Amino acid sequence: VLYGYSDGCVTPGCIAGTAGNDFVAFMRVARQSGGKPLFANLDPVEPAAPKASCLSGTRDPAGSHLSWKAPDNGGSDIANYQILRGTSPGVEVPLAQTNRTTFDDTTADPAVTHYYYVVKAINAVGVGPQSNEVDLTMVAPPPPENVCALPGLTKLTDASGDNHAVLGIAGPAPAGTDLRSFQIAQPYAADNVIRLAFTINTDPGQSPQPIGSSWYVAMKIPDPAPLQTFHYRAVHMTWNGTTPVFESYTPAPNGSGGIDGRFVTAGSQRPAEPTSGYAPPYNKVVIVVKASDLGLNPGNTISGFVSGVSQTGGGLITELYDQMPDSLAFTGSYTVNDNQVCRPNNPPIAALTASPSSGRPPLTVNFDGSGSYDPDTAPPADTIASYTFNFGDGSAAVTRTTPTISHRYQHAGTYAARLTVTDSRGLQSANTATVVIRLPQR
Repeated sequence: VLYGYSDGCVTPGCIAGTAGNDFVAFMRVARQSGGKPLFANLDPVEPAAPKASCLSGTRDPAGSHLSWKAPDNGGSDIANYQILRGTSPGVEVPLAQTNRTTFDDTTADPAVTHYYYVVKAINAVGVGPQSNEVDLTMVAPPPPENVCALPGLTKLTDASGDNHAVLGIAGPAPAGTDLRSFQIAQPYAADNVIRLAFTINTDPGQSPQPIGSSWYVAMKIPDPAPLQTFHYRAVHMTWNGTTPVFESYTPAPNGSGGIDGRFVTAGSQRPAEPTSGYAPPYNKVVIVVKASDLGLNPGNTISGFVSGVSQTGGGLITELYDQMPDSLAFTGSYTVNDNQVCRPNNPPIAALTASPSSGRPPLTVNFDGSGSYDPDTAPPADTIASYTFNFGDGSAAVTRTTPTISHRYQHAGTYAARLTVTDSRGLQSANTATVVIRLPQR
């Protein structure tokens, strides 16, 4: 038996009765497992073996990742699931058992092109029929996200195709109003002015967009301790003509007294940075603002985000083409970094001289690495923290904080003396400086 109901109350305040309706109209679906169905003539004989599960999965270099829906239990609790694997369809053999509805196969060999999987549910009566078969091929995971480079870290996502016309104001929904995700980045600022970059990803859009439309991200920010309250800031791209305006602002309450970012407190707008933009194919809105314009400093935390695409009609009504999350409940967090966190660290350059560079043994040679340097000169500039000398004659290498050293060569021969340096942030030189010392036979 399946049944569903429309749920418009999903946030804690609404459920507790301390806040208004959320107006999300989520469809909840519940399913019966075991027991009698609606019609008596279809009553099963129970207990019986479980029915078949519905299996899905993905695969990456770390292994295969399976998940499945718990099937009808046949009137007897499911105790375990058997996972079967093969390299050809229809010939899977037992691999493992679990009492969960997920399984990670870390023994999958990345060199094998195809792995086929099925699962079977087990209860006290016996083993149920196998699930559908899945054929998993390797999919390389996306590169790790980097807060130091746009687009940054993903904080919100949204299903595609869920934008809609704004009834009574505009329709159908314009291209570029179907929200996909929101990301935040904090690249290094050479002028030491911390900036946050907000990227709203959408379907391919158009330019210009309708007058009165806005793409925004609103933020929920805790007030200083010991206060337990919050305040709100937001950024948007808004269209008042044929070109967009990028701003930060303080959001105003909506009609029910809540904050969702749609409305702007008059006079609170501040221009965003010139690096903000909306470029073909118009599927990314990039809004760059000074952290100070949002009242944020290093160590401050944003405790939630919401994003939306709104349309204002007649200067009176503002509705949404799309929003994320769908519940408009503030989600995710971000702590503002010190500017030095994303500061580039280029390797230092080692340079070495020797005097004398030749002579009869025993010979004392004076080495000098003071020509070594670090290219990262923006304040606070990196420095050379240590010098490692290798004299090339089998003696132990010497690491010191000063750039000069003397070494005595005892025997005739040709020796390649080398220097590597390490900077004040722990990065070693990419090059090795070398000088050749020649000691002829007597």
